[in-house]
Amino acid sequence: MDCFFVAEPNADKVVFITLKPQYAVMDRKITKKYTNGEVTIVWKPDACRHSARCFTGLPEVFDPGIRPWINPQGSTTEKIIAQVSKCPTGALSFFMNQQEETSTEQ
Repeated sequence: MDCFFVAEPNADKVVFITLKPQYAVMDRKITKKYTNGEVTIVWKPDACRHSARCFTGLPEVFDPGIRPWINPQGSTTEKIIAQVSKCPTGALSFFMNQQEETSTEQ
């Protein structure tokens, strides 16, 4: 089965990217973390349903055409938080690094 993503919606065209099967069938137990020092983005591939909201909303951070596909240095922490919060499945989440450090010190 092919996975399709809407890459660049605009008034003139819509571009689709088809993932190769080896990328579509991945180990579903993986959790990946990406940080810019201030915020950490957590990605759970098993929960992802490829709505494409992440990379259509913040392509400077989320780019499924490259590996790693999440670049947390690509935008501000505030924009990252706003975009990750729009993930409809919860496959993307975040935590503030200071919060994690605080909770581990107690």
